[in-house]
Amino acid sequence: MSQEAKEAQWTAIARNAGGWDIDVHYYPGSLGRIWTPRPQGSGAHELTLSDQSRGTADLSLEEWLDSEALRLLREPQQRHDRKMLAVDIRRRMNQLTKTAERLTLEAIDRASRPKPTMREARAREVKEQSAVHRSEAADTSPVLRSADDVMESHNDMLADLLTAYNQRDRNGD
Repeated sequence: MSQEAKEAQWTAIARNAGGWDIDVHYYPGSLGRIWTPRPQGSGAHELTLSDQSRGTADLSLEEWLDSEALRLLREPQQRHDRKMLAVDIRRRMNQLTKTAERLTLEAIDRASRPKPTMREARAREVKEQSAVHRSEAADTSPVLRSADDVMESHNDMLADLLTAYNQRDRNGD
């Protein structure tokens, strides 16, 4: 891990395009860091190894114990970081809850306002219908005015259908 590696998104590139080999130099007395030459320019990247990094097979017991001692030294900071993250999550959850409660009270307030009269509601409907979209305005289908008209239209359609069916039977189709 290093700031430069984060900015260059090495982990994202390795995850999506596969890894690559780089030369690594390390000092045996410190298992927490490695150095790799910079691809452009001079000098070396200093990378900090994470707790999940694997060691080599030729690691001695003393080297492993050194790395465990370093891990134990970092543990209080990691506990603190986890606690601060939990505090932040709780703060955000409380903020979300307060916002939801406020919005709910506003919705209840809006819903409890006096309902419009029939005349006012009809006026709103007429106003909304006057703003018809062009595709709806282009509809030229006849508007039926009553249930009798609907039934009459339906019966006419059935009569036409039966007439066509009978004619087909007579013609032997």
